[in-house]
Amino acid sequence: MFRYHNALTGGAMILLGIGLYLSSLDFMEFGRSAVGADFMPKLCAVLLVALGALLLLGDVRRPKAAPFRPRPIEGDAPTPKEDRPLIGGGLAVIVSLVLMLAYVAALPVLGYILCSALYIFVQILIISPFRRARLPLYLGISVAVAAGSYALFVHVFQVTIPAGLLG
Repeated sequence: MFRYHNALTGGAMILLGIGLYLSSLDFMEFGRSAVGADFMPKLCAVLLVALGALLLLGDVRRPKAAPFRPRPIEGDAPTPKEDRPLIGGGLAVIVSLVLMLAYVAALPVLGYILCSALYIFVQILIISPFRRARLPLYLGISVAVAAGSYALFVHVFQVTIPAGLLG
């Protein structure tokens, strides 16, 4: 296994943070306020660089350790099928990335509430243990989070969000 995987991730985060900061320099200010449109991107950029530096330095300074090999415990049964996620491992990461791209593509057509509820529901199915009895709970959480965040952005922050099919 590659020893410096956290260092590569840290370096990528640093480059992403620098790119985000540089792109936020072009934001126009629309009023006289201490916090403008460029505040959050610059804050996120600084945090990305800081966290990337921590990952990079932590991985470079860490001594090489022997690979961890857990010993089987007597009587330890394998994880029951109902306690495993629907999709696991690296495939879950790939499916999640594809799901995010599908979310961005479907957002103008389906609208924020419907698209977000579908995204959250499918993402919950990907990362949590699959139990048929919990599907109504997952659906309720998805709809509540999508509707609540829509209300927050539209009514509190007064941000225009795509309405889509729900008009």
